[in-house]
Amino acid sequence: MKQKNLLYLLLLLTLGSVAQTRQWGTLTEEDGLHSATVTSVLRDQYGFVFFGTEQGVSRFDGTHLLNIDFPENNTQRNLHVNTIMENDRETLLIGNNVGLWKVDRRHLSMRRVHQDVIDTEVFDLLRTSDGTLFIATAQGLFKMSHDRVEAVNIFAHQPTNNHSVRKTAVCGKHLCLLAANRVATAPVERPEAARFHSLPAPFTHATLLSMASDKKRVYLGTREHGLLVFNPKTNQFSSLISDIHAATNLSVDAQGQLLVVTAFDGCMQVDPNRRTITHRYTSQPLASSADVTRMRINNAMVFCRDNEGIDWIGYNFFGVDYSYLNRGIFHTFRLPGVFDSADYAVRSFLLDGDRILMGTRNGLYVVDQKRKTAAYVGRETLGADIVSSIRKVGDAYLVGTIGGGVHRISANTLAPMPSPQLAQLARANIYDMVSDDKGGVWICSSAGLGHYSNGSGTLHLYTTRNSQLPDNEVFCIGLANDGQGWISTASGQCMWNSYYHMITTSGMMPRLVKMGMLRSIKRLANGRMIFIPQNGFPGTIDPAEGILRGLSFNDLDSYSTLLDILPFGDKCYIITCSDAIYFVDKQGTARRFGHIDGLANSQFQSHAIQIDESSGTYWAATNGGLVYAKLSDIRQTKFRHIPITLSEIQTDHWFTPEEISGVLLDSLLTLSRHDNEFTVRFTPLAFGNTRDLTFRYQLEGHEDHWNMADRTRIIAYRNLWPGRYTLRIEAVGMPEVNGCIVVDVPMTSNAILLLIIVLLLLALIGHVAWCRYHKKPYFWKRFAPQPVKYQKSRLDKKEGRKWQQALLSYMEKEKPYLNPDLQMADLAHAIGCSTHTLSQVFSQVLNRSYYDFIAEYRIKAFMKLAQQPDSRTLTITALAERCGFKSRNPFLVAFKKATGMTPKDYMKSLKE
Repeated sequence: MKQKNLLYLLLLLTLGSVAQTRQWGTLTEEDGLHSATVTSVLRDQYGFVFFGTEQGVSRFDGTHLLNIDFPENNTQRNLHVNTIMENDRETLLIGNNVGLWKVDRRHLSMRRVHQDVIDTEVFDLLRTSDGTLFIATAQGLFKMSHDRVEAVNIFAHQPTNNHSVRKTAVCGKHLCLLAANRVATAPVERPEAARFHSLPAPFTHATLLSMASDKKRVYLGTREHGLLVFNPKTNQFSSLISDIHAATNLSVDAQGQLLVVTAFDGCMQVDPNRRTITHRYTSQPLASSADVTRMRINNAMVFCRDNEGIDWIGYNFFGVDYSYLNRGIFHTFRLPGVFDSADYAVRSFLLDGDRILMGTRNGLYVVDQKRKTAAYVGRETLGADIVSSIRKVGDAYLVGTIGGGVHRISANTLAPMPSPQLAQLARANIYDMVSDDKGGVWICSSAGLGHYSNGSGTLHLYTTRNSQLPDNEVFCIGLANDGQGWISTASGQCMWNSYYHMITTSGMMPRLVKMGMLRSIKRLANGRMIFIPQNGFPGTIDPAEGILRGLSFNDLDSYSTLLDILPFGDKCYIITCSDAIYFVDKQGTARRFGHIDGLANSQFQSHAIQIDESSGTYWAATNGGLVYAKLSDIRQTKFRHIPITLSEIQTDHWFTPEEISGVLLDSLLTLSRHDNEFTVRFTPLAFGNTRDLTFRYQLEGHEDHWNMADRTRIIAYRNLWPGRYTLRIEAVGMPEVNGCIVVDVPMTSNAILLLIIVLLLLALIGHVAWCRYHKKPYFWKRFAPQPVKYQKSRLDKKEGRKWQQALLSYMEKEKPYLNPDLQMADLAHAIGCSTHTLSQVFSQVLNRSYYDFIAEYRIKAFMKLAQQPDSRTLTITALAERCGFKSRNPFLVAFKKATGMTPKDYMKSLKE
């Protein structure tokens, strides 16, 4: 029994060891990307990300990709998008190697615009504050105002054969242009008055490749001389960084950092003020003082950073990479070039001035931040690998292990300091160590409860033999201000009587005993004690009152297991759970922090959290390193809104991507008169790791409570009354991750029929009352009623089998399911029956819906087609469309439902 309890406790404490969460996402053609070459990136006002490719535009919501093609009548081979920007609420503008295009976000279509004026390559688009659009092309500069396009003759006083304008930018009151390997400046309101500035020595023969600007300066990327700076006020050029070669693309993020794409050396982040490279993105091993992020390949085409701080890198032939959303609240401790705690599963830690001691699954690491050194103490000294607890006593560290007992190590040399008294705990599991107010340390272990006195170097070990300790498996102890203590063991709880220096089981509170085994017992600032059970919410006791009060929190995920809790200020707490960190304010509302806040790993440890009051920092041990955050960042309440969008909608039919796009633009879902139910699947536009988030939803006007969404993120409502409702969705504990949509339920045909019946019934009642009052005969007695013969509602079995055989024969011979616009009425007409009769065949004979019946034939056709060698060159979407599916998403849902696997997994199984 004791062994089972020990294994149970170890499982709860360790929670398993997993690798650090991947912080970069990748999209390729296998994921549905339109083309493997991504040349431009835009994040729009709704939160979607658009990728410009060689074949059109791909829209990304963090989970799904939706492609918008160039029209089929465009046969040019190289149509790659050079630039993309928002035009208005419903359209985008893109420039490519052919001309200017407009993308309709409602109908997901694209058309060529202003071809009569702009019939050449469009390199860049820029909209100024007054709404004027400047268009940089291979044949010069154009401007568009109120949808009227005209050429701007900037070369009137600069005769040249090269009229190409590559880039445009606004810097202060100046319009800056990269044209004919020179920089031109002009007043924004008078672009035709452009003045050209040639590069001075020693940059005279430099080739200008790219340009970007902030509010004060213009940055130029060259082939031979690195990065240059141009000041529009003084018309002076200067060198920014010279050791960057072939800077082919530049952009400036919201913090003023310069993002550089090179032809051969990957991407870089440059601080223009310090004139240094602060971060490198490369596929090559690199020794540098700058931080380095490993890219898949150095052949990048575009590098930009959106307002959320997410990096987007588009490649030539290799798709796109993007960094996961990181709001930068939590950080994983590392000392660059010396030690990175993310490589270790940290079980315990101790902050000792400039030193940080970390107990891991593979020994003890001591990192000195001042000296920039890292020392290791392993099994040879500790007798075990897992270091579960660390405490400092005097000039020594007490290091507790799992299976190796407690060891005393010099704080100066980290050399072992033998202690015969501690030998009593040899090979014991140490669960926790708690310092008392007299300089001693209480040791909770599998061999009993020990009290170590640093002054005398003695250890008094309390066991079931020499005390009333219920069990030698002691998990935790908590001490009150007066020295009284509460102890939790594998077989029950007991107390430490500081006056008599003894352990007793008498006087235990029944409600506290019912809490069972405890994870932790802590003392709060006001003297109260808090008890954290293995399951459920904690409780508090004021030793003076002796009353146990429950402690509950709003918006704390009921699926999470509470591991540890720290008091933070007045009635505030920081809680670690099995999958997240929560900050609880005075009102008891829990604020959640997860992967999108910088937690690379959210598997925490019991007895391994701490607040460093001197630096105002919170620390916690995880299976992916030692994490920390500023208390001021944890207490903040304002976060940027992260929208939630709908990726799938079903009412009386599956919505097409165009229909879904219209719903999102209008924020309105209108049901048909034939149905009063809907099903939607939602997606947060976070572009990060959101697997640790849980969501809740509410249909205002229909219900007054929140419902928890499951992991599929599917919401369904049935039998709605006519009216207008608002569907609200938000992440539990993160209210800034939210979305809402209005649901309009019209009066359905059944409801109209019911209303008519009610009115007729009321009229009938009124007629009867009138006739009785006036003693008139009822109307049915005035006329001879004709009997009405009703047809049986249930289909005859023999007739049902006849139509079933006719239907199956027609499906096998004619294959009508290959028609994506097939309707039930078409099938009924083909086999010679009514739609009503065919509907009865599906429900009473085939026992399936029309949509599932057709989907099965299409899926069988897909699987047969996929096995043919000629189909290996086609994408999954193309194969599905050949089999009758209109779009990718309904096919994925139907295939998963029918086969239990994804199409991608099925294709892989064929290759194996």
